[in-house]
Amino acid sequence: MKNYDYNVILETMMKASRAAGELMRNSSPKERLNTRDVDDMVTMIDLEADQIIRKTLLSDFPDKEILSEEMSKGDFVITPHDLENFSGFIVDSIDGSVNFSRMITKKYGNFAVSIAYAENGKIMVGVVYKPLEDEMFHAIRGKGAFQDDKLIHVSEIDNINKASIELGSFWIREETETFLKWFKKKETDVAQILIRGSAAAGLCDVARGRVEAMLHTRLNAWDYAAGWLIVEEAGGIVMDKDGTPLKLGSRFVYATNRKLNKDILSIVT
Repeated sequence: MKNYDYNVILETMMKASRAAGELMRNSSPKERLNTRDVDDMVTMIDLEADQIIRKTLLSDFPDKEILSEEMSKGDFVITPHDLENFSGFIVDSIDGSVNFSRMITKKYGNFAVSIAYAENGKIMVGVVYKPLEDEMFHAIRGKGAFQDDKLIHVSEIDNINKASIELGSFWIREETETFLKWFKKKETDVAQILIRGSAAAGLCDVARGRVEAMLHTRLNAWDYAAGWLIVEEAGGIVMDKDGTPLKLGSRFVYATNRKLNKDILSIVT
């Protein structure tokens, strides 16, 4: 298999995400309608954006495998065992499809394009692009995390009472009961709790210090792969539900600014 420079890979990933983002910005209300059932939000633009991203990536890297949400629909669950040796791109053409489908203006919407590049199950390059805000988050392992050309870092808040925490969406009873259990605890007297509907965007909010933590209970690798690296390169920490290091393919993901890691762990365990 041919070896590529990570900077070259990053440039192609950013090019692909911008092309997909342009499609989203110019989409019509009809194109943003859900084409499947209520529990499986997919719009025409999800599918078209996925094809644009695939075409762009394969044009420059024809020997690389691509794992994407839109090509992986079904009742199966991807596990860490499935991805422990995965090499290639991991793509979510629109993370936050519900937010995208309800986009009222073309100035704000909490959804993002997420593209990661992995080698042997380890994320080496990550890109998260928010099309409406034209914000490009990116990282190469060992090189820091950036928003456009600006180096970013997690917040320095070390008091849980001053922390902002972002949660996953309450869309199934099991998840609702989990969140209620967490936030009945005394330890969860936090400044604010946010539910914004995009794990990729939420991870970038941790990375740039807008929130101190993000907790999600039912994710797939394409939801968080890119954001995971961006948080770590920004000085944060990303873990599984029991406080062990996250594995690619894990379903539960929590990210913190590192200083609040023990506090967040006491909430989720």
